[in-house]
Amino acid sequence: MIGQLRHTVTLGTDVFGNLQRMDNALEGLPIKEQACREQLSNLQTQLETAKAEVQKPFPREAELNTKTARLEELNSLLNLDHKEPEIVDAEPDEDQRSPERRRPQLER
Repeated sequence: MIGQLRHTVTLGTDVFGNLQRMDNALEGLPIKEQACREQLSNLQTQLETAKAEVQKPFPREAELNTKTARLEELNSLLNLDHKEPEIVDAEPDEDQRSPERRRPQLER
């Protein structure tokens, strides 16, 4: 059924059954409309509440600023921001070397 909106109805092989399904779909529209209106009202209330919350100042802003400054100070002391790669022995110890594969000697 198409008007300003589309409404889907599953149709079968029985003509009278199809008409009954369409009637049931039409009868259910006011209930769906009321549910959508309630949901819209709820969302509008939530939007207004969120707008009011955004306007409020952050109560612990001073604490956040001091702790952020302390974190930056600690990071610079630990040099975490600019970590340089650590140079390690390029050659592995004798114990850690993998055994070399020997090529089989082929006779000609």
